Formats: sequence, structure tokens, C-alpha cells
Amino acid sequence: MQSNQMTENKEIPTILIILGITGDLTAKKVVPALFSLYKKGVLGDKFRIVGFGRKPFDNESIKPFIADLVKAKVKDASVQELAGFTTLFCYQQGLFETKESYQALKEMLTRIQQPWQQKTNRLFYLAVPPDIYQVIFENLKASGLSDVPENSDVETRILVEKPFGSNLESAEKLDLLLGSLFSEDKIYRIDHYLAKEMVQNILTFRFSNDMFEKIWNNQFIAKIEIRAWETLGVEQRGAFYDNVGALRDFGQNHLLQMLALTTMEAPLDYSAHAIQLKRAQLMKTLKPLAKEDLRTHTFRAQYEGYFEIAGVKPGSKTETYFKTKTELSHPRWIGVPIYMETGKRMAEQIKDVIVTFKHGENCICPPGLHYTNRIFFSLEPEEAIKIEFWVKKPGLTNDMEKRSLDFMLRQASERMQYIEEYEKLLIDSIKGDQTLFVSTSEVKSMWEFIDPIISAWAQNLVPLKSYKPDTNAAVIESLDLN
Repeated sequence: MQSNQMTENKEIPTILIILGITGDLTAKKVVPALFSLYKKGVLGDKFRIVGFGRKPFDNESIKPFIADLVKAKVKDASVQELAGFTTLFCYQQGLFETKESYQALKEMLTRIQQPWQQKTNRLFYLAVPPDIYQVIFENLKASGLSDVPENSDVETRILVEKPFGSNLESAEKLDLLLGSLFSEDKIYRIDHYLAKEMVQNILTFRFSNDMFEKIWNNQFIAKIEIRAWETLGVEQRGAFYDNVGALRDFGQNHLLQMLALTTMEAPLDYSAHAIQLKRAQLMKTLKPLAKEDLRTHTFRAQYEGYFEIAGVKPGSKTETYFKTKTELSHPRWIGVPIYMETGKRMAEQIKDVIVTFKHGENCICPPGLHYTNRIFFSLEPEEAIKIEFWVKKPGLTNDMEKRSLDFMLRQASERMQYIEEYEKLLIDSIKGDQTLFVSTSEVKSMWEFIDPIISAWAQNLVPLKSYKPDTNAAVIESLDLN
């Protein structure tokens, strides 16, 4: 199956246009993923990459620049591999704000495609800050790059990164503009967490096994916790992060997508439409917090020393940690508390989903004690699924102890973080598979949930606390949400 899919990918003539090719996203994620795909031989002979940016490169000088990006991330890249890979690249110098630059880009794409004499994918990848999206959208339309007749020899798609907007109003404005250029089946909104192996395995665990799905509801489940603790801080991302914060950077997208996969109804099949539909239906049941609940059900904090980071505004109120408690209005989940949290500069690197089951009425437990069972879907520090249960200790007494069934997906050394996620996203965008991409409906529902929190924090209804870096102090302070 995989071999056939790889053959199909190689037979799809494709031009990937990276708008912002000299940026950080391209260097750390996109180019290394493309190099990995090249080494695997899945890109094919009719695959080209066009870089677009303001720096004074040309078709030749872009090649050593790309080779250096690869060498910075891939230590075993050979001279021959780099030489072959860089031949895929061309460059069009231009300004995002200038219509003439897009006309020159259009002419370059025509020249590349002409010898193939086949219908060709054009994938426009916006590897740029979100505040540049609008001017790019407008110039794609003005140049005719987005207005492609259905019977033409071009299939045009666009890939955009999160965050998509900064609130519901800005997201809807961008979406209206984007929707005027491309139909929904041509828009690929990236949330790279959807491409993570263990996030995909939440869906597989639930719907490819019969063990737990019948008790996957509010009759049997006591609570759901979704955590993303990071030991890294903001570091070199001060200017970007200070305008976003933990809630927008991680909560509005990654945590809510993990929640959707954990709680959505079974899709009719594994097609993109079926899975996106069920995720979107679940998102609509997110209950925005009422004003009186925002004070007690949300917590925000900033690690000490954040002000010292380059690009951070003096006196910034940007949160580097947050936790929220909510629930869903879906009949399956009414009454089940859901906790979501993420933080920078924590003592541990932990990313997981914890499903805690209710204490059984007929449990053989000591008086006054209630044993619970939990399932962990762990992304970090290890990729694993763990099921906790209780057993009698060996010996003459009836003492009990906690044990677990552990499934380890693979060793941490086998994981290529970011590279493998972007490999999947790029290949799926070539194939036209939107399973791992976010729909318009999902974006709208996620912002409808997040907006009241943003507003409450802007009014200081929830005071910003501080915590010491490299500790879990923020978590301890926010325990009152329980």
C-alpha cells in the first residue's frame, strides 16, 4: 500500500512555491522535511521548489543557501545528496507587497511547467508571519495566480500555518478573503500536531479496537486532562511570542485538536471528509466559559525573566503558562470536566492526554479508598500508550499496588521531531488529502471558545501570576481549578 502511494506521488507533477523561503520556519522544518522526502525517493522527476523572498538570491546562489540549511539540521547529508536536492530549487526575488513580483513569479511557474505538458499542482506555502497573509492573498488574486479555471492545466492549493488570525473577528476576515480565492478543498490549514504519530494513534486506539469505546463516555469517565509542558523557553522567538502567548500559540490549536480526537464520534470511514466532519462537530460542542466562570476556571502565569528576552515588550502581560477547565455540551460528555494546560520553562517535558475513569461501585478497595484507572496517550518524553490498573501484591496480605500495561511506539532516538510531521503534511498536500489539516468550521469553533478567555484576560479579570523557570510552580498554583 505504502509503495503504491509513493509511486502515485512521484507521478503528480508539482511545483511547491515557498513564500518566505529564507525564514525560520523554512530552515527548521520545511527544508529538512523536503530533503528527507527527496532521500526516500518520493518526490519524483517532475517536482520543483520555487523560493520567493526579498533577499538577492538567484537560481544558482539559492542552492548553497539551501545546502547550508540542510547541513544545519541533518548531520549525515552527503555531498551527492545535497547536490541532487538543490537542483530542485529556483528563486524569484520579490516583495510580498509588490504586484510586479507576483507577475514575475507567474512567468517563472509557466516556464517550469511548460516542458512537462501535463496538469501540474501548484502549492503555495505561506512560510511567513500571519500578519503578512492578507497582502499575499490580495496579490495572488490580483496577479491571477489564484484564479485558475477548472479546465486549465494547473491545480492550485494553498498551505497556511497557525495561528490563523488572532481572534474570531480576524480569523473570519482572513477566511472570507481566502475563501474568495480558493475553494475549501484547496485550502490546507496546518496544525502539525495532527501529523504526530501518537496524536493519530488516539484515533486508531479508539476506533480500531473494541476494548474501551463502549465505556468512552460520561457514565464511566471522570475527567480528561491534556498537558503540554515544555522545558524550553521563548528564546529567540521573543518578538513573535510576545504578540501571541501560550493560549494562542498552543491552546487555540494543538490542545483543542487533541481534545477533538479524544472525544469525537466515530467517523464513517478514514477519509478526510469523514474525519474532518466529526472533529468539526465535536468542536461545536465546546462550551465558551461564562464571565463568572472565567475567574475560577482559567489561570495564567509568566515565568520570571521573560522580560529579559529580546523582542519582549517592557511590562508585557503575555502568558507563558495557562490552564483552563471546561466541558462539552455533547450528550456523551456532559458533566465531564476537561483540563487543558501548557507552559514554557517547566521542570519536565510532558505532552499527553490522560483519561481518568470513575471509581467502580463494586470495587474491592480498602474502606475509604477509591482506586481509579487511567489511560495515558503520551507524546513526550516517550511515545506510548499506558493503561493503569490495580493488582494484589504477592504475599500473605491483601495489599494492592498500581501496575500498568505499556505500549511503546518506538525509541525516542528513532523520532525526527518536526521533520516527520512536515513530511506527512507536504506529501498529503501533494496528494490532495486534507485529513491532517484544519477546516474552516474547526477554526471558527476554536476561536469562539478562546475569544472570551482572551477578552477576560485583557480586562485583567484573571490576574497574571509569575513562576520560577525550570519548576512546576505554575502547575501547583493552578491546582485550585480542580
